[in-house]
Amino acid sequence: MINLRICIISTFYPVIGGVTRHTEELAERLVEKGYKVWIVTGHGKNNRIRYYGQIPVFDVRCTKSIYESFFINPLNSYHLLLKFLKEKEFDLIHIQHFGFTMLPFLLRNIDIPIISSTHLEPERYLHLNKVINTLWKNVAINIWAKYILEKSSCIIAVGEFYRKTLMEIGLYDPDKVVYIPNGVDSRKFSPGNSLFKTRLGYRYILFVGRLDAVKGLKYLIAAFRVIESRFPKIKLVIVGDGPERNQLKRIATQNVIFTGNVLGSELIDIFRGAEIFVLPSIAEGSPLAVLEAMSCGIPVISTTVGEIPYLLSDGRGILVRPCSVGELVEAITFLLENEDVRRRMGLKSREYIKKHKDWRNILEKIEIVYRNVLNKLQ
Repeated sequence: MINLRICIISTFYPVIGGVTRHTEELAERLVEKGYKVWIVTGHGKNNRIRYYGQIPVFDVRCTKSIYESFFINPLNSYHLLLKFLKEKEFDLIHIQHFGFTMLPFLLRNIDIPIISSTHLEPERYLHLNKVINTLWKNVAINIWAKYILEKSSCIIAVGEFYRKTLMEIGLYDPDKVVYIPNGVDSRKFSPGNSLFKTRLGYRYILFVGRLDAVKGLKYLIAAFRVIESRFPKIKLVIVGDGPERNQLKRIATQNVIFTGNVLGSELIDIFRGAEIFVLPSIAEGSPLAVLEAMSCGIPVISTTVGEIPYLLSDGRGILVRPCSVGELVEAITFLLENEDVRRRMGLKSREYIKKHKDWRNILEKIEIVYRNVLNKLQ
């Protein structure tokens, strides 16, 4: 099985986000074990082959990007990709991101077994734009994603709450749906000293993610105005980039630091120095940044959406309602004033990650899915 040829269809760098980082981790670990892996994206400026470290990447050209969530490909792109798939003779296709227009046409014309991982957020545009939210749920989820999932031999639900979503669109089949959560490398994302904190010289609250309206950052910035009046020697560090960057900078105080995109060891260093990690999202799937903060032993405050209530249950974090500045202020104040609570919460979170979410365990489960799908075809 180790010589399997795997095609992973996903967003990938330079598009940065949880799905991209999950794809990177999965591909690198499969390659280390001897699998032949290609990553295919549908957001390239041109059709081309490039390399990300040891991993070959095939870019399919994109003519239009919508929120960097949905990518419109030229009409002939699926012919190009079909030719590529046949030439490489892949054993499996693993779809991590559904938002490429080439996909439905492609899936009609291939006989390669397909596995799909669900990273979609059904309520992604709730509270932001009712028209877009309606289109997202009725078209992107109920028609587009449903078609791709129906074509899949196996569906990997990366969060427990996705079972409900699959039931709602009539696709929950216990023989077809497997729960395998997003993973984190607990050896890399671990507690330790922070050079970033030493250089900054201040305690700080941390956010990591795409600067998109759905992340609810305007509510965190509003809450921080109150926090900095109560705790003068505190900063808010915002790691990431996106369409809301300029608007957020206009409403932020001088104690809010925007770092832009940070990856690798620098990101781990920033996580390690944080007093608290806050993700104030209006909608989420199973956010990787929350797992990474927990793995670093950082207490987490986040909202009651997506997989987050499962992750932060049993005292592993504090949950607040989306869009609630008051609840954010209350939760942040409580943790800043209670060092013992922060320490216990961080320890409990790290133990949970090591036991349930470490990549070593996650990869084994994904490999079992690969084997089971191929064995059914024999």
